[in-house]
Amino acid sequence: MNNKNFYNSSSMETGFFEKKYEKMLSLIDVNSNVLDLGCYDGRVADFLSNQLGCKVDGVDISDINISKENKIIKKYIFDLNDKKWPIDKKKKYDYVIFTDVIEHIYDVDQFMLNVKKYVKENGYIIFSTPNIASIGRRLLLLLGKNPYIEISKYDEINLFKAPIVGHVKYFTLGSMLSLAEFYNFKVTNVVPSSITGNLSINFIEKFFPSLCWHIFIKAQKD
Repeated sequence: MNNKNFYNSSSMETGFFEKKYEKMLSLIDVNSNVLDLGCYDGRVADFLSNQLGCKVDGVDISDINISKENKIIKKYIFDLNDKKWPIDKKKKYDYVIFTDVIEHIYDVDQFMLNVKKYVKENGYIIFSTPNIASIGRRLLLLLGKNPYIEISKYDEINLFKAPIVGHVKYFTLGSMLSLAEFYNFKVTNVVPSSITGNLSINFIEKFFPSLCWHIFIKAQKD
């Protein structure tokens, strides 16, 4: 599959942008320099610029999406699965964010090595991804149902009606934590965004984040 053609023609309108904005307000400092990996059409950059005064550079594989009017200062168009990234290694950021991106990456180890190059000393990464071990997915497995894992580009094969968005990796809270820590990022915040879909239950999110549908991690570069 040509990744660029896929993302040029596929919609990433999954309905979680309002939740994403809410979490960003609590995780990013005002007036920060940010690199947004997988920035889509720049709507997160717009939000961070308007609400927090951040200066945001963005990367996306889709030239169609990233070219739309937005507050991205420097726009890079390339595949995050590439081994070498065409970004000046001298440029460092307070935050490198990759929200709902890591599940699209084939080689997460090479990806994390690239990410580290662009984080300032004592800077942060913020990333999010669906949790394969959420309570809803566990129940689906118990019933012998596909827990929203993409195995095909056809709904009839996947046996669910969720949008096909190109997921190739699946994470638990534990694997998210271990990924950050292995590459020398100290986790400072674990922030679940929902129990399932748009449903939030504060008690479960606070005390049982490993059961939540979707999770944000903030981690500081050691």
